[in-house]
Amino acid sequence: MLDIWVCGECHSVNRERADRCYKCRAARVASATGQGSVRREERALVARLTSPVRSSLELGVLAALLILLVIGLEVRTTWLELEALPRLQAVLQHVAATNTYVPGSLEASLAGVNESAVPTLLAFFAALLAFAAWLALCVSNIPGLGGGEASVTPMYAFVSAVIPVLNFRRVPRILQEVVYRSDPRGGGIVVLAVAWIGLVGSWILLRVIGLYINTRIATDAINSASVGEFAKSAQSIFDLGAAFDVAFTVLIVVGSLALIAVMAVVERRTAARNREIEAALAEA
Repeated sequence: MLDIWVCGECHSVNRERADRCYKCRAARVASATGQGSVRREERALVARLTSPVRSSLELGVLAALLILLVIGLEVRTTWLELEALPRLQAVLQHVAATNTYVPGSLEASLAGVNESAVPTLLAFFAALLAFAAWLALCVSNIPGLGGGEASVTPMYAFVSAVIPVLNFRRVPRILQEVVYRSDPRGGGIVVLAVAWIGLVGSWILLRVIGLYINTRIATDAINSASVGEFAKSAQSIFDLGAAFDVAFTVLIVVGSLALIAVMAVVERRTAARNREIEAALAEA
């Protein structure tokens, strides 16, 4: 056990995150013997002989910048969609009133909406690869920081992060382990939960609402007696789609910013732990 302290009153073993003895409630500062307090340093010194610690800050900054780029492009796309909505509704109103459709008018009302689609997709995959590389490096640094052996390998962490859908289930657990092993006394789980809810929630919303809208359009197109009748029903559908686009973007922004916050917590704790180990190494 690397993250323990022993009570000086009842000699009970407590986890590092506890401020008081779980058994006699004696304060840690006043009565801890300090037993086990140097095990992290000792383990880290041994681990560094075969597993040197490499800085993950550069990859973390790169991943954070790319995530911010994805956020910016997503917000821009949503803004363009909201700007195009009045033009689209005007076309649908004209079709509903005249029961005639001018070829190309619908496409013209949506001109420029998808201009950020390709850059957003490229930025997303670049951010995903950078984050996966950062996570793998963090896992590989755990032994050299005195955190013991991680439950997963760096390669497993990288692959888990780049596989769509599967990463929603595996990455939070890996990140939680990285957060805890870098400093068992700190928190950070709440922020991690916010990131998971935001990113997973946005993905679920996109799939469910996208399926509903596509099904609704197809059904109305089949059941409508005229193009004007279809245009009337389509107006409410596109209003609903715009509202959910805004909700999707908000979830993406919140989840992404929370993920960056978790990465910052890991980097801060890693740097602090590394300074402790370096100081112990200098004394040794």
